[in-house]
Amino acid sequence: MPFAAYDAEGRLHVGFFDRAYDLANHKYGYTLASEVTPGSLQFTFQRVSTALSEPTRDNLASRGGPNPDFPFPAASVGDYSAIAVTPDAVVAYWTDLRNTACRGGRCGYRQDAYFASVPNP
Repeated sequence: MPFAAYDAEGRLHVGFFDRAYDLANHKYGYTLASEVTPGSLQFTFQRVSTALSEPTRDNLASRGGPNPDFPFPAASVGDYSAIAVTPDAVVAYWTDLRNTACRGGRCGYRQDAYFASVPNP
């Protein structure tokens, strides 16, 4: 679920969940793509999140799943994210599954919200 915004110069910025950081294509991070010049559709990419999330297993909110290779997968990922542009930065808000907790005798990943300010390139 990408989220996009334009800066005052007309450059497009897009924040998105990105599995390119994991060779197995399971874990994800949050990335900001920033257009090099207005209208060029050529982008620079910057990883914003400082940790990767594992949505395919051990999610504390999950009730399980049909595939034993992916026990307790996350039911939803990326529902809550956004970016905004200020005169000096692009600010990003996203949720990820880097933290763990235990509940009802089971331990696993839980979703939390994160925020970062990236200097406007």
